[in-house]
Amino acid sequence: DILLADEPTGALDTETSIQIMELLKEISKDRLIIMFYNSADYQKINRRNYESCYRAFEDYCNKIYGNCSVKKLFEDNIIITSITNSCVEYYNSSKRARSLAAVERYLIAIDNFYQWLREMGVKCEKLEDKCNKKYLKEQICSRIGISIEHEEYIPISDEIVEKIEKMVEQLKPNKFYPYGQKLIFELLIKYGFKTQIILGISKDAYNPVDRTLVITNKVYGNIILELPDEFVNMFNRYNELQIYKDREYMFTYTDGKQLETNDIFDTLQDKIRISEIGKVSAINISLKGVENMINRGLFVSEIQRITGFSAKKIIEVYERMHAEKDINKIINEKLR
Repeated sequence: DILLADEPTGALDTETSIQIMELLKEISKDRLIIMFYNSADYQKINRRNYESCYRAFEDYCNKIYGNCSVKKLFEDNIIITSITNSCVEYYNSSKRARSLAAVERYLIAIDNFYQWLREMGVKCEKLEDKCNKKYLKEQICSRIGISIEHEEYIPISDEIVEKIEKMVEQLKPNKFYPYGQKLIFELLIKYGFKTQIILGISKDAYNPVDRTLVITNKVYGNIILELPDEFVNMFNRYNELQIYKDREYMFTYTDGKQLETNDIFDTLQDKIRISEIGKVSAINISLKGVENMINRGLFVSEIQRITGFSAKKIIEVYERMHAEKDINKIINEKLR
């Protein structure tokens, strides 16, 4: 069965709107729902990786303010301390929140939720200036004991690549989700794609007949890659295992929905986290791919078009690959 919902909350009050959206979310577990909704803010708040943030915020508010209406909660009760305290509880209770990015994700989730509520007629003076501010992040990071500074993203070493490759081989080969993580890892190491490029690959971007993959890059333009045998075989195998044949995007969750950035390597990252390797992000792996592209002799503009990384970032990788002495030697050899 298919349920069509055209502006399902358009004429409803805030409390009822939220109840209706929760009901539709529950119904969507058993049937397809096609919903037409003009609010860009609702699209923002409905991201999967914000759900745990909302649940943590709801649990905190129920504990502190009781089971009051959303309108009363935001207009009469919420103060900035509510946001910082609930964020600290979210971070400390989450198994996956381990960095400044998790704090920022929480604050952005609350900002997006409030913007949607504001569109529904709810106003909270304390949140008008937004939560994702440096001074709030400093307060929260001080309490949970992490650095306010973003970590520096650099390519992983060859040694770490070898260790992760062994972990990749341990992923279940007969299930589409873990096999998809294996394929994504190999794509990042080979081509250095930014995660947004990978997640944006449509199901139809891969052509098994022409053995090509269309990479959509909104900034630098699209490119059609001719795939080597190993990737043709992996894409074919992944499509065989994928149970959602009519999906829009190539890589999905186990429920068929599009993957999001924070979950691109969740199974693999769990293995990495408990190993002696330490923390490795998808960006670290992608930059190793950029390093590989540089070693193959591609120009910065070409790497930009393939990977989606900025020229500045690609040059940073290049300079990290060569000591100052090496750069001088390379330049002078080319000038001879």
